[in-house]
Amino acid sequence: DDKEFSLNPFDFKAYVEVCKEAALSYKDTIQVNSQYKRSIYVVSDIKAGEYFTEKNVRCIRPGYGLAPNLYEKVLTKVATSDIERGNKLETNMVKWS
Repeated sequence: DDKEFSLNPFDFKAYVEVCKEAALSYKDTIQVNSQYKRSIYVVSDIKAGEYFTEKNVRCIRPGYGLAPNLYEKVLTKVATSDIERGNKLETNMVKWS
């Protein structure tokens, strides 16, 4: 029998509320930390079909674009459309195949 260590309905509800608050707090922390991380950004205008190079993309802050671990792979790909300088690089901007 486990009733000695089981939560009653009132305590279980309180436990669930604390878990929800913790999850929201964690989500907020991740969003705040993204501004301090790096990601891939376009630093020079790129035309559709043009290759990504060390001269037109760079890993800089904030971390709202593609992750830096994809940088080397991106350098072997082409742009799916025209991309203006200053935009974060997103998955749909890269022709992956």
